[in-house]
Amino acid sequence: AGLECSGWGALTLAEALFRVARAAEHTSEVAATYATRTLVSNGTNSWAGGMLRDAGATMTMEAWARNEGSGTYSHPWTASPALIIPRLLMGLAPIEGAAGDAWRVVAIRPFPTAVLPEAALTYPSPRGLFSVSFRASLGRWGDHDSSSQRAATGGAVVQLNVTVPGNTGARACLPTYLLPGYGSGRCSTLLDVALTDVPLQLEGAMLCWPHELSGVHQIELRCV
Repeated sequence: AGLECSGWGALTLAEALFRVARAAEHTSEVAATYATRTLVSNGTNSWAGGMLRDAGATMTMEAWARNEGSGTYSHPWTASPALIIPRLLMGLAPIEGAAGDAWRVVAIRPFPTAVLPEAALTYPSPRGLFSVSFRASLGRWGDHDSSSQRAATGGAVVQLNVTVPGNTGARACLPTYLLPGYGSGRCSTLLDVALTDVPLQLEGAMLCWPHELSGVHQIELRCV
């Protein structure tokens, strides 16, 4: 049936789940996976199912089905993917309290899961265009992992690509559930295809590159 809440309530649900995914390590993957499923579901109460498939909508409707509410075919109540995808799923957001103008320092904290192991985003901001893409493969995902670069059983291969305007700095992080054994000598970190011994820093349920990034960069982690 899809989501057990209204399209209006879906944003609150997604925000809560992604907050848990960022902060609570032991439930991070479960929360991120469920949050992502709210976006890719094709049940009756969903964007892909009730709206696009069943109602033939080309914009977000007032409700999941045309026989609910006033039947409006263009309504902001269910337009939350416009915020959920860039800010929460891809994790691109200005850091509150950072010195300088808005978007001077941003966070990039995406959540790859077995439900969506690959994604890419280009996002306009007052300071220029950002691009974020990820590709993740975990051996334990098994057949659920559709990415082209499959990790060995028990291991992980994760790539994060970012393009950050030159007048902006980015704090790039990845969830800890992607990196089994990080800190035990089982993982290698590459920055722009070169091995580095710079350690990632633990922040909640995220592992973060310790320096601000600007320009075009790739962070890759390989765990065995």
